Amino acid sequence: MIRLIEDVLKRVSTTEIQVISSHTRVTRLNCGIYLFEPLNKTCQRDVIISSGIHGNEAAPIELCERLINLIFEESIVLNQRLLLIVGNPLALIRGERQVDYNLNRLFYGVDNKVENHDSGRFGYEGERVEQVKKAVAAFFTQVDNNERPRYHLDLHCSIRRSHYPFFAIHPYCQDSRVDHDWLYFIEQAGVQATIFSNEATNTFSFFTHTYHHCQSMTVELGHAAPLGRNNLVDLSIVLQQLINLISKTTLLMPATWREYSASQMHFFTVAKTIIKNSAQFEFLFKDDVKNFTIFHKGCSVYKDQQYLECVKDKPVYIVFPNKNVQIGQRAGLLLNRLQ
Repeated sequence: MIRLIEDVLKRVSTTEIQVISSHTRVTRLNCGIYLFEPLNKTCQRDVIISSGIHGNEAAPIELCERLINLIFEESIVLNQRLLLIVGNPLALIRGERQVDYNLNRLFYGVDNKVENHDSGRFGYEGERVEQVKKAVAAFFTQVDNNERPRYHLDLHCSIRRSHYPFFAIHPYCQDSRVDHDWLYFIEQAGVQATIFSNEATNTFSFFTHTYHHCQSMTVELGHAAPLGRNNLVDLSIVLQQLINLISKTTLLMPATWREYSASQMHFFTVAKTIIKNSAQFEFLFKDDVKNFTIFHKGCSVYKDQQYLECVKDKPVYIVFPNKNVQIGQRAGLLLNRLQ
């Protein structure tokens, strides 16, 4: 039996293969990277579940450990191929967001490696992102049916509290191909709001969506708490949807878009990406402001040297405000609500 968190904390990276009662093969590919394959079955989809891209976001890792335990206990039977990834083991060990650089800003592309972007300054994360990308490429290279749907859930927790504790970020789609069934699926996992990105990024979910043709989503599962201090009961509905994704042969979806549109999901689009351009950057609101806090016309949001950001027209909402990011990185997003 693989003990996910113990493995990662000990940085176990040796390849190991286990078979569960002749029906599931489990392979440790690298530290925190595991391949689960049902034996002698025809799969309907290929699934990636990732967590721990930031080391201080422990709840999704604990959730994934619970999922693995259910597989080994044979409480559920795996019917779909699964690649399970803990993104940043060393940051998890240190209890920090990152070691040298934000891992979720380093997924440049399939053939576009970080060494093409001054890899020295990316340190540990520069090496780790290539391990993750290699595992993803191999996972899809080994697919016996390239027409099968591909899904990727990248699970996170938010540094600050939120008016919508469970929310998702849909990666930018150049061809506007948003899968309504996929939105319905994450709503059934308790997701209350979805943000549609407005530009290409270097995030893991954009990488799998764009370069490996997955239905991908970054999902924020409440407020971040240290390892061992998370209440997984609060995540039980998420766990059930993860179980459905890897065990059910058919996912129940709404018959029509009309049926889905009656949902209670809140939709937003990115109006502006806030970039920290200098050490003088500061937000003009209290540090305890929640994600999805609204700012009305005339409100000042932040300033950076001589620049002052004021709301000029319709209200905007803020998510991920973080003044402590490195210069040149994203310090937050301003959103517009979709009607």
